[in-house]
Amino acid sequence: MALQCSVAARSPPLPWLTLLHGTFLSISDGKIHRMPLPNDASCHGSIDNWLFLRDSNGGCSLMNLFSKATLHLPKLSSIWHDKMERAYRGSGILLCNEYTLLSYKFAVPLPLDSSPVPLVAVLINDPLHVSAACICYQPIATDSFISHDFSLENKTYDIAFCGGKLYALSASGKLYILEISEGHEGKPEVSCINSMVDLAEEPVTESHFQPCRESHPRMLWRYLVESGGRLLRVTRLFGYPFPLSHDDALEDPRTVLFVVYEADLSNGSRMWRRVESLGSQALFVGTHGSKSVPAVECGAQEDCIYFISDYNRPYSANPLGDSGIYNMRNGMITPLVRLVSGNRHSGVYYQWRHPRWFFPADVSKSCMMAATQSSSWADLQMDILGLVLRRLPSLADRVRLRAVCRPWCSNAQLLTLPPPFPWLNLLDGTFLSISDGEIHRMPLPDDASCYGSIDNWLFLTDSDDGCSLMNPFSKATLQLPKLARIWHHERGNAYNACTRLFYKLAVPLPLDLSSDSLVAVLINDPLRHSVVCIVHRSIATDSFRFHDRPFKNNFYDIAFCGGKLYALSCGKLFTVEMSEVHIEKPKVPHVECIVEDFPIESHSQPCPENHICVTWPYLVESGGRLLNVIRLVGVPFPPEDDDDIFKDSLTFSFEVYEADLNTGSRMWRRVESLGDQALFVGRHCSKSLSAAEYVGAQEDCIYFMCDDYFRSDEDPLCDAGIYNMRSGVITPLLQENTAPRLHPTGEGHPTWFFPADGAIWQPSSLRPGQTSSQSSWVLSSHAFPP
Repeated sequence: MALQCSVAARSPPLPWLTLLHGTFLSISDGKIHRMPLPNDASCHGSIDNWLFLRDSNGGCSLMNLFSKATLHLPKLSSIWHDKMERAYRGSGILLCNEYTLLSYKFAVPLPLDSSPVPLVAVLINDPLHVSAACICYQPIATDSFISHDFSLENKTYDIAFCGGKLYALSASGKLYILEISEGHEGKPEVSCINSMVDLAEEPVTESHFQPCRESHPRMLWRYLVESGGRLLRVTRLFGYPFPLSHDDALEDPRTVLFVVYEADLSNGSRMWRRVESLGSQALFVGTHGSKSVPAVECGAQEDCIYFISDYNRPYSANPLGDSGIYNMRNGMITPLVRLVSGNRHSGVYYQWRHPRWFFPADVSKSCMMAATQSSSWADLQMDILGLVLRRLPSLADRVRLRAVCRPWCSNAQLLTLPPPFPWLNLLDGTFLSISDGEIHRMPLPDDASCYGSIDNWLFLTDSDDGCSLMNPFSKATLQLPKLARIWHHERGNAYNACTRLFYKLAVPLPLDLSSDSLVAVLINDPLRHSVVCIVHRSIATDSFRFHDRPFKNNFYDIAFCGGKLYALSCGKLFTVEMSEVHIEKPKVPHVECIVEDFPIESHSQPCPENHICVTWPYLVESGGRLLNVIRLVGVPFPPEDDDDIFKDSLTFSFEVYEADLNTGSRMWRRVESLGDQALFVGRHCSKSLSAAEYVGAQEDCIYFMCDDYFRSDEDPLCDAGIYNMRSGVITPLLQENTAPRLHPTGEGHPTWFFPADGAIWQPSSLRPGQTSSQSSWVLSSHAFPP
């Protein structure tokens, strides 16, 4: 069981928003999830993956929705009312009554899931930020206080633990440390409160802020967030219409930007210092809970601040009214959730109180805890099992989870899951899983060698030049003509029979869905002497090369878009018209250049010093758009090795252009963003995927590996990475601690392989000296014997 638990805890999902009555909104896809709350309980907040619940008698508790673990708390509203009554008794000031709407902010020094005896700090505020704080230990309020008890300002905005110490942020931006010590009977209590940070490094001036629209006054909101050992003050600027047109002054505000400061806690300067970048972190800020997470671990956008409409708008109907994602690098705000049609006005969004962040980051661990607490592993609910499976990017990890027991295996087959993360096909029957660096082996048919792939089908050839496409999971096979012989015939038999050929396959529909498959094949030698072959029902119905058509150059790449076949040549785009001339055999009667005006401009990033720039183009269909993806490679000059000038070449940037297929301009237009898409580009196979549908994929990024025709290095990771379109930064394709040393023995260059989730595997026995991460896998229709 330890294996499944460690696997399941790898990939935290993007946070949810808690709405009404056990309803949650997933910000990654806009879907609504419902999980029942205990009877007589209502949700008033959350921390991490625990909900703060209150019953009709004022009883309070924290509950993990997945494991059902519960931590009882004192009656917090009673503590606040008692403190206020004592502080203002006899003053004639009526601060509250039993209907006062209170908000609760929780802070813990350690995650509740990993703390056997948790310490919980609670900040209780009314709408005017009249505050009380409470320290809870072993479900007892061991201490509580308000500002009159210490030299603390009356209004406290936020609290947070950092380095095991509790800090509080006042309305004026001052930072206080709340010293917690053992009091009576060893119970923790706040012994003193000291001011830690008084001043900003520089005064906040108009230069910090973008101006609000005319007649929109500015307001500030502050959050205190621990991020990678740093304590941050996140200031939110928003404006609202003035003069007011209705009773709710905060009904129509809009956030303009964020400013972030770090508390200098080390050298005694007592200052806030401006922070220009969050690095690889993503912040999720809210009045009820804020958190910093590594963006790559949950599929978030790094160096961004996620925010929701949760300031004092208790009667606002739409929790997404002022929400978004603020990019620290460019100051742009993008929508938090892309709502599907019909969801916007769904009654589920309408609620009395503010939404809260909910972090199902430990959902897998919680599910395992729930399973161990039940009578049997088999008792795990199907919806919980689905949540776990949907957070696993690795197909092998999903298989291991299914193999725990028969009920999990059978229930998993009833679930609709997102596709697993792509692999690298190393062409020798081995595959590299990008999500975890594991090597998998699947046997190829006898006398077959792999020379490429398309989607989840392998392109195979045998010793007699026979060609076929095979799905290694279902074993379905599509026979192809002898493509190498077609290339040699078209080239006039002027080339050596040993000439190394490369194959790029394109289909208008996925082969799994098309029983009447049409396949276009681009066949190239290292110098790009090209032949295109059209295959229908396993027969080559047409083939041609450039001398057959009015071209001057060879084809670099082909792709289908909107059911039409396109070819790329030296920046020019051609449409390859196909028709059925007789007996339903597709022919190519006409090839026409439709885009020829390639922009001549300097590259967005200069070539490294002492290098020359070489470009490699890829043609990719992405969401109905046809993209020309140009890879910029720096080649050392003069070369250190004249026999291998590309030996130390490295990719340093990408540029993307879209073909204008509608207006007749015959031009490429520069593309600055891929939106929510992730591109996987390669000589043999390129594909555009929705990052939201693939756990762990980074949106607006280009994934690439080393598949250069001229490079003799056999390691496909020697020039591989992930290019971020927003920042221009290239990060490793695999993390250093997971990247294996690869020495593939297959012919040709590695290709992308996109496994489907429909197969069930079981590991074959290990060979002597073989590790579990290098195990072979065989296809099986059942994970368990009947």
